[in-house]
Amino acid sequence: MPLQIEKLQQILRIAKSNKGILITDHLHRHVRSISDDLYVLNQGKTYFIKDDQQLIDWGI
Repeated sequence: MPLQIEKLQQILRIAKSNKGILITDHLHRHVRSISDDLYVLNQGKTYFIKDDQQLIDWGI
């Protein structure tokens, strides 16, 4: 894993204890690994993501 991703994950783990964080990124696996909840915005709709299979099923 690239160093900048590891560093960002460390920062987010600390910050998420008292903040809501919105991240826009195509590297969803890295985001999922530190997320409490994950929502995807696609075509003007918001989807709550329960597992990786949903991303595949929706083609997101």
